[in-house]
Amino acid sequence: MAGAVITKLDEATSLGGVLDTAIKNRLKLSYFSMGQRVPEDIMPARAEYLVNAAVEHMAASKDAALSRARQGRPLSSMAI
Repeated sequence: MAGAVITKLDEATSLGGVLDTAIKNRLKLSYFSMGQRVPEDIMPARAEYLVNAAVEHMAASKDAALSRARQGRPLSSMAI
């Protein structure tokens, strides 16, 4: 496989898996999409955007886990 297109980034709860796969397989990411409208929501892949989005997803997950812990709710029931 020479490259990849990542879709449904707007629905992803995490980007780590897809970025890990792309890096491990040295895939060139050509495009990604952030919505249901095609072709309007398809954009050229930019490393800066994808890394920032992954970090934001990670921070949001951490914040949600901390909030659940403060409320005395088990972390295992958190929808990811």
